[in-house]
Amino acid sequence: MATEASATFVFSPIVAMQTRSSSKFRRISSSGQRAAVASIDDESDSEEDSEIEEDEENSSSASENADSGSNSDDSFGTSVAKKRLSKDVRKSYNSRIRAIKRFAIRNGFSTSVVNGVLKCPLSLELVTAYFKHLSEVMIKWTKHAISGTMKNLAPGTINRVAAVIKDFYRQQYKEVEPPIHTFLSNFNRWYILFISAKMSADPPEYPVDALSVPLGDVAWKLLLLRVWQARPTPGHTWASINHLRTFLNMAKPLLGRQERVTRVHYQYMRWKKDALGAKIPTTKSDQAGKLSYLKLLYASPEDPETCVMLSLALEVCSKSRFDNLNSFQTVFSSTFRNSLYANFRAFIDNLADEDKAAMQVGTCKSLPITLHTPKRTGSVLLHSSETVQWDHCKQRADHAIDNEGSYVIHPSEQADGIMGRILAGLEFGSQKFELQTPHFDPHLVSSLPMERLIPGYGKFPEQLRELYPYFIANIVFHFEWLKKNLPSDSPEWASVPLFTTERDLLTHLSAKDELGNFVHIFGGKVGVKSFLPLSGKSLVSEDHATFTSCIAAANLKYGNIFLGSTRTAWEKMTKHDAAL
Repeated sequence: MATEASATFVFSPIVAMQTRSSSKFRRISSSGQRAAVASIDDESDSEEDSEIEEDEENSSSASENADSGSNSDDSFGTSVAKKRLSKDVRKSYNSRIRAIKRFAIRNGFSTSVVNGVLKCPLSLELVTAYFKHLSEVMIKWTKHAISGTMKNLAPGTINRVAAVIKDFYRQQYKEVEPPIHTFLSNFNRWYILFISAKMSADPPEYPVDALSVPLGDVAWKLLLLRVWQARPTPGHTWASINHLRTFLNMAKPLLGRQERVTRVHYQYMRWKKDALGAKIPTTKSDQAGKLSYLKLLYASPEDPETCVMLSLALEVCSKSRFDNLNSFQTVFSSTFRNSLYANFRAFIDNLADEDKAAMQVGTCKSLPITLHTPKRTGSVLLHSSETVQWDHCKQRADHAIDNEGSYVIHPSEQADGIMGRILAGLEFGSQKFELQTPHFDPHLVSSLPMERLIPGYGKFPEQLRELYPYFIANIVFHFEWLKKNLPSDSPEWASVPLFTTERDLLTHLSAKDELGNFVHIFGGKVGVKSFLPLSGKSLVSEDHATFTSCIAAANLKYGNIFLGSTRTAWEKMTKHDAAL
């Protein structure tokens, strides 16, 4: 069966250029096609490019770097064309152009290279031959149960090559010729179906379990709990583990891609009523930052493992005043950003078998949990709520919403607050939905020695100071939980002043009354007094909560009568009261 699936897709450059609707290309299950399309947006394996360009870094020279497939003209226009992409992306694009140049020389297209430089425009024959070559490239299937198994390149890798070619033309101020443009479009469609067939084969000839999946509530909480309890494995640091929990707890409510979330700055944080407002300056689809707005993030008092306020509190309070100045500007260090993928995969792959089973995300060797999982988890959670408009969800995820987005550039504060509460895991339709972050009486706040409690007090952006009291309150509120779940050898026990030099203050702030409620901390529990104005209030959730309370009261009086219709319940209550 696997052989038949593969044989259906014999590549022909001419056929691919002439048609996109041949019946040959439609013999594929819809589920397989969706999976392949999804893989384009997913994280592609970094080893794919390195496998097919394994000799490029060694063979590149200074002259090659200078050539990069563009004119030697140093005009401002050429400089802009080169610098329209980030340094890392430009380096990758240049490397690919050199690969195409070497392919041309080795495969009979030497006329496409003049004086060691790839000539523009490219010939259709060279482009089709190179993409045919890419479709036949096989690389290591690193997570396959059978060592040495090979797989094709991901559709995302192929898409990047097409983007390189278009950029190559753009640097020359030339338009891609219609035949090449049509071929690239047709090849993309053909290759998706080609990979879909391999995914649908029995057994699959392309990773099916490597796709990123959203996690359910239980799985998400378990994943975060294990991050809190983790110790670094050999070759990793405590900072990588501590940053990881903060990243996961921020990525889900921000609905952000990992490369953007890891660049969040402290200066883009504000306090809004009873929530932390955080802003991602730019996104993949919004390079100018026009769609950016302060997204409201809420504490999770009953689930400290998923509480963004607790994670950020430890990040801020554990920084030494002697740390690098950049660490007081961005939440995550550049070292963490560069090693995040490797650290995260190592953590996921080392989860205990019982944890993997409990997460119910498959039995594959490598769990389909990726750096895109937090965003997908949050999106699915919002989509399941009756109160969230899908356009609002897209805007929270920094996606454009067509024409309406030109004048409604972001959700209202109320709508965003409701999404923030849902993403914080606050139970919709119950009184817990309006839980507020633990906080102090305003009069007590003025007496707290913040400069002693926050070692980097004077180095963080000044606007962050309004958040300090909430950070301290969250640490005190969750101190007992931290003692049970934060490893005893974590450096945070020695770097957070509340745990060391200010232990007496911690004891004072942790005082509780005879009912077990904090004396100095408000909020954090249903029915506890709060000094904060309420944001993200949902009348639908409130109606649900009221209705649930009424049902509970009726059940207490009449017994479990709500097993049938509302009319049946009413009749039972009427008969019950008449018999009294």
